Amino acid sequence: MAENPTSNLLHVTRTETLLPPELEREIFEICALTRPVIIPKLMLVAWRVKNWVEPLLYRVVHISPERYPSLGVPLFTSDILARVLSERPGLLENSVRHMYTWSPEESTILIARHRANIDAVLSAYLTCLRQLAVDIVNLFKVYPARFADALFRNVTHLEIFAEAEYWEGSELASLPQLTHCAFWDETILECAAGAILAGCARLRYLVFLRASGSLNQIEQASCAELALDVRFVALDPGAFDEDWLRGALLQQNYWARAEAFVAAKRAGKVDNSLFLVPDEKPSSDLSFASETDLEK
Repeated sequence: MAENPTSNLLHVTRTETLLPPELEREIFEICALTRPVIIPKLMLVAWRVKNWVEPLLYRVVHISPERYPSLGVPLFTSDILARVLSERPGLLENSVRHMYTWSPEESTILIARHRANIDAVLSAYLTCLRQLAVDIVNLFKVYPARFADALFRNVTHLEIFAEAEYWEGSELASLPQLTHCAFWDETILECAAGAILAGCARLRYLVFLRASGSLNQIEQASCAELALDVRFVALDPGAFDEDWLRGALLQQNYWARAEAFVAAKRAGKVDNSLFLVPDEKPSSDLSFASETDLEK
């Protein structure tokens, strides 16, 4: 039987256009990390692509009523996360790196309803969790182990939404990897910040988040005293959860501003008595920092 030249041509063409698996995977992962919202569509390309990019869908879990389409972040709700916890808890293994929950009520309900699965995830799967922004008072209602819980084992960046009434600043010393800590409430400034600085040897930055110009006299005095430790700064993060998302996506965020300010103080370029970081508009480009830069 004579060969079909068209068949041979198609065979050669298809063979020549195949990429090495390692390169193909890298291309899809770059696409997924650059714009995570397209990951569900990428998962439809092929089973191997689904296996590569699906874990990246859960790399940044951001539960908030605010939406930021320009950042290309997938939409998460408590119901979506609850369904994953119930049906496929193993999917979160080595996937979640950054988690943000805005509503204390939603967080508490989610934990209460799925405690068994969440416990399993925390102890076995969330070993890569690095950045956490959470109302710790509500979290501690269902996690009495507090900062000693497995949830905090590898956290490097912690943003606290809570007053200092129900916890002690010295407790943060039990977080073995903590290098960055930020807080909003003035009770932490007055009652806990000093203990945090004194007790956390690995801590490099302690940030009081406050709208510029809104510090009262008591807060000014507290900040001035804390600023004797070069690691302490105060700044206005702007739209906080958008700024948080930029950091989780390895873009410029308020941590970069704090790091630059502290570096300038250490280099003698900024007076040691100063603590208020100048306002700065975030960059609109999508350039990525390295993972090492984020975890300084």
